[in-house]
Amino acid sequence: MDDLKKKTIISTLSLFFQSGYSAFLGLVANLVLTILLSPAIFGIYIATLSIISIFNYFSDIGMAASLIQKKEIDRNDERTVFTVQQLLIITLVIIGFTLTKSIQNFYRLPSQGILLYHALLIGFFLSSLKTLPSIILERKIQFQKIVLVQIIENTCFYLTVIILAILGWGLNSFSLAVIIRSIIGVITIYIISPWKPGVAFSFPSFKKLVSFGLPFQTTSLLALVKDDLITLYLGKVLGFQFLGYIGWAKK
Repeated sequence: MDDLKKKTIISTLSLFFQSGYSAFLGLVANLVLTILLSPAIFGIYIATLSIISIFNYFSDIGMAASLIQKKEIDRNDERTVFTVQQLLIITLVIIGFTLTKSIQNFYRLPSQGILLYHALLIGFFLSSLKTLPSIILERKIQFQKIVLVQIIENTCFYLTVIILAILGWGLNSFSLAVIIRSIIGVITIYIISPWKPGVAFSFPSFKKLVSFGLPFQTTSLLALVKDDLITLYLGKVLGFQFLGYIGWAKK
């Protein structure tokens, strides 16, 4: 009980620290980037990020959340979640690349915008590889380790964007930063929480996990509409420059 209490306190304090650090880092970085980059560049980044967020919503049918709350899990549970999630992710990434031309025409994205969109799709896939190691840490109530990964990721991301923006990379600053953040995040989480990926499928396990997870996943539908779909609508109606101003205001 004392060990559980200690883990809970450390995890809670870590989450508070991460929230404060991320807010401070984001504020400072965005103040610098407002000087270096145009509102339109921010607008393109925000719009493409919202597209990926929609893909992300459909990449999870709540199995990860179900695995976290399950009292006992075995290797079959872990591999079933990993296999199903990767099938969904790979399918969505293929759809994402297939829709490139349609998205480019709809939003009139420049070539650098398409490069960013593709970088985010790759980052989307790489981030999915962190799911199982993160679940294991959550089940052990070791949120401080997850926080450490997030801090390293965010720091690398913003430092890369700022340095490349200073060098005149423009929108491509975000593209490379996204890839670097994703790669570093995957490497770091597997060092901190080693987990050997494996492909397997257990229908009883799948059925039990989905029965809890799917209703849980539907609760985030409102947030998807409120945040990402409205953002995409504003990007189309108002244009990227105005969307960039809105993004700055939110920051």
